[in-house]
Order: sequence, then structure tokens, then C-alpha cells
Amino acid sequence: MDSLRQLFRSINEMMSGTSDQNVIVKGAALKYLPTIVNDVKLVFDPKELSKLFTDFIHNVPPGKLVLQKLYCLIEIVHSDLFTHHGE
Repeated sequence: MDSLRQLFRSINEMMSGTSDQNVIVKGAALKYLPTIVNDVKLVFDPKELSKLFTDFIHNVPPGKLVLQKLYCLIEIVHSDLFTHHGE
């Protein structure tokens, strides 16, 4: 699980970069990372996973990839992580 946690941290760090060189990779991360929420929720504590995804979204520079960030948030909010938060 530590390696998966480190992967999330690396992705979060990549998202915070201001260079436009990685814009396609950042867009792909915003599009596809939410698809793994339900799977990684089985491994992580829901609060820790929520924090990792919150950091992921907050690390996208302001004004960049706004539409992709919105769709990412919608997918995360509709995932099991948030729909079953009381369990």
C-alpha cells in the first residue's frame, strides 16, 4: 500500500507543475484517475483516499484544465467513496 500511496503523491506533485508541457498527461490523469476510486477504496481508509483526491484536485493550477477538473470532481463525487461515506 505504501507504493500506491507514493504513486498518488507523485501524481499530485506532477499536477501542481505550471509547465504546459504535461497538459495532455494532466488531462488524462483528471479523466482516468476517478475510474479507480472504487477499486482503491478497498485498500485505503476512505478519509485518507478522500484527502489524496482532494490534494490531487487542489494541485491543478488555478485557471488550468477547468472543464477536466469539473468532470473529475463529478466522477469522484458519484463514486462509492462519497455515496457510501457513512458506512
